[in-house]
Amino acid sequence: MALANVGYQLAQAGRTVLLVDFDLEAPGLPTFNLQRPERLPPGIVDYVHDYLTTNQAPSVADYLYRSESFPNGGNLWVMPLADPTTGTRALSGNNWQDLYERRNGFLLFEELKEQWRSPSSPTTSLSIPVPAIPTC
Repeated sequence: MALANVGYQLAQAGRTVLLVDFDLEAPGLPTFNLQRPERLPPGIVDYVHDYLTTNQAPSVADYLYRSESFPNGGNLWVMPLADPTTGTRALSGNNWQDLYERRNGFLLFEELKEQWRSPSSPTTSLSIPVPAIPTC
């Protein structure tokens, strides 16, 4: 949660920050006291699942939401781990080893980083620590 606190402080100081919850074993952002929409969008796990289903990198805009806006122009965006209603299915259905060995997973995440850097997306990103990629 230290990075979430740093991200919040940076947003309060006028920066645009994206918090990505990529902790597959114990997602922490839902426990952090942040504003969230009534229905959470799909998250990073759903993003990967949709890529594996369509063989195309989805638009990141469909997988994040603005949590906080501050008077000095700072914004805090969140990319949750997964849609709470379907994320468990997507998490268990993603073959992470296959993603990297046969499905260009490295290029998928390079594309994701480029979308994060685009003018229509948040430009400063902090990520919750990423655990080791599970092997199947």
